[in-house]
Amino acid sequence: MERLKEFLNRNKLVLAVTFFSFSARLLLYPPGFPNWDEATYIQIGKYIFSTGQIGFLEPFRPLVWPVILGIFWKFNLDPAVVGPMLVLLFSLGNIILVYLIGKKIYNIETGILAALLLSLSASFFFWGGHGFLTEIPASFLGLFSVFLLLQEKYFFSGVIGALAFATKFVHIFTIIPAVSFVFYKTFFRQSRGLGSPIRQYSLGCVPVVVALLLAHLILYGDVLLPFRDARSIYTQIPFGWVQGIKHTGISLFNIEGGLTFFVIPAIMIGCRYPTKERMVILVIALLHFLWIGKLPTAVDRFLLSCLPYIYLITASGMIQCDKIFKEKIGRILLMIFFTILLSIQGYRTLHIAFPASPVVILREYLRSHERSIHGTIWISNPTTTVNSRLKIAERMYYPVFDLKKIAALRAKLHDANFIFVDSKDLRCGPQDFNTCSIERIKLLKEIQSNFHADLYHEDPSTKRIWGVFRREEGSSDDRKYFSR
Repeated sequence: MERLKEFLNRNKLVLAVTFFSFSARLLLYPPGFPNWDEATYIQIGKYIFSTGQIGFLEPFRPLVWPVILGIFWKFNLDPAVVGPMLVLLFSLGNIILVYLIGKKIYNIETGILAALLLSLSASFFFWGGHGFLTEIPASFLGLFSVFLLLQEKYFFSGVIGALAFATKFVHIFTIIPAVSFVFYKTFFRQSRGLGSPIRQYSLGCVPVVVALLLAHLILYGDVLLPFRDARSIYTQIPFGWVQGIKHTGISLFNIEGGLTFFVIPAIMIGCRYPTKERMVILVIALLHFLWIGKLPTAVDRFLLSCLPYIYLITASGMIQCDKIFKEKIGRILLMIFFTILLSIQGYRTLHIAFPASPVVILREYLRSHERSIHGTIWISNPTTTVNSRLKIAERMYYPVFDLKKIAALRAKLHDANFIFVDSKDLRCGPQDFNTCSIERIKLLKEIQSNFHADLYHEDPSTKRIWGVFRREEGSSDDRKYFSR
């Protein structure tokens, strides 16, 4: 009891920040329906735990998060309910770990400030309380690995770091600096032998990575297929423009607010007085940032992998600036500046929203007719079948919707029995956009010509088509039309 009181007294500020973050997320973000990625994780988990009888696989998705959701589904718990609760806990864990790491390598003031900044981060606040994407759990595991590394728990750091990689492949950029750190500890500090840091880290990391590769071999027949598919998808994402490093920096400043400005003085001061532990944080943040800059589209949740490290550096810069401005008037001006930027941060946090999706009608149709749906099923959106017990034979969008994919779909169109399609989900990439768009129209016309439409909607202004198409003879008069 005395230890508990002592712990609460020593950490009351960060516990207050965590409680505020927890309460705000519960109030502002009630549970909703799974989005595209969340529905995919659920159906991968169903596929694994139903031995391939329900759902589908997407090789480019790392396996840890779908397996966790699949375990709950296997025990008859709804992943769409459990998932957000887990992510909320993981997000709070991120905040606590940022505090502990900041306290360890900087000071307690930096740790508390970094935890506060992360809890108010627009992207982190939203995704930590809305939905259950894999980024937050992966970020927690990455941070936990770094924390264990700084505590010289090298074996467990290796295990958790490998699990972070198996949750989100981008966390290879967490492992690389960690390996460099333990390599330095081993060879430059003469810490060799059976208990050397590099040996302990390897004993923790390598078996988990080997287990992941074996899982790839069993599920896909190719240990490297997920990495090839991930590379193909991330280099051809069709919903954006080429952004580059410059645009990534602008997006970070725009989404997260002006507080990230303090990364600059933190780096300048940190380079003058470097420590190995601080350099690990800096290199992790830099590698993640450079990776995001190489992606062809700006998605705010991609920032989640590096935000904890960026806010550790940001908090350090703010504390250093406070020390520079020793005069009272200087500190007052600095506090006003902090307050303005923090207000902008809070405003951005409370004003992120998603548009509604017309896929609701397709889900209602499926809920009413699932018993009569059988055979080879195609979908263009994973949220359509997320609550069903159907096995999906073809995802029309995967791995990328391009000329090659369209040709493959047209070649096996005769095998399909049911097609749930929304033309908006079939987005052509920038490489062959014009030709792909023409071929997409031909594919949709073939579907309409060869299948009976149980549901059908066409928007004359946008040419958007969606519906449920069934392989059965029937005239166009039998179609159920939905107006806008």
